[in-house]
Amino acid sequence: MSLGRLRVDLNKFVETIEAQGFQWLDITNVPLLAIAALTLDDDHRDPFDRRLVAQSLSEPLILLTADAKLAKYGATVRVLG
Repeated sequence: MSLGRLRVDLNKFVETIEAQGFQWLDITNVPLLAIAALTLDDDHRDPFDRRLVAQSLSEPLILLTADAKLAKYGATVRVLG
């Protein structure tokens, strides 16, 4: 699978995630108010990222990302690398 930036062997990815004991998070309807409450930045307006951040705040859970722009969203975001 490739979106131009990331090339992933999905079968290997699933095997690795499950072998590490991680749990899959269902994509559900995140409360719209949680998404609407997030501050929009001119340099980062990705709606899927905003959805992930809102879900990390709502669950609560830790969102691991390589995107340093998400660090400003608070304690539930951990930037890797």
